[in-house]
Amino acid sequence: MSVTKHILVVDDEPAICRVIGEYLSEFDWRVSCAGDGDAMRKILEREVVDLILLDVKLPVEDGMTLTRELRARSAIPIIMLTSRKDDVDRILGLELGADDYLTKPFNPRELLARIRAVLRRTQATPIHGSDAENFQALRFARSFRGSITGLRFTARSAQWLRFIIDGKLDAVSW
Repeated sequence: MSVTKHILVVDDEPAICRVIGEYLSEFDWRVSCAGDGDAMRKILEREVVDLILLDVKLPVEDGMTLTRELRARSAIPIIMLTSRKDDVDRILGLELGADDYLTKPFNPRELLARIRAVLRRTQATPIHGSDAENFQALRFARSFRGSITGLRFTARSAQWLRFIIDGKLDAVSW
């Protein structure tokens, strides 16, 4: 069972919000729309949002300003949408902290692919617990491949070796 993602579209063109909302809803994603920075902030104050689609040209505060503000207090993924095709705008948006940049008009399937890619990168599960231990053991085994083949350890010896590798034990007396 997958968790429903919540996408916030910040665009002053209601038709864009409606089209994006209808398309992403087909994939069981929840979509909220905001027409400006104030409406965006209100949604962010009361709801958990997984990703923001942010138009560059907005009234009062533009998307660049909002990206800078969002990055100062959050790691929420941002994909900027704009009709500007200028490289300078795209580069500035990315340097301010946007995760991706898409020019209008765009293919909805490309938007979907970019959203999925950004979510994959930003919401990857960190390695922890026994997975981290298995990863460490794999790294250790790979570092000695070929030089210590066929070597077997008792459970106690393996435990001592893990303490040494992890830096929890400086000296061993037998």
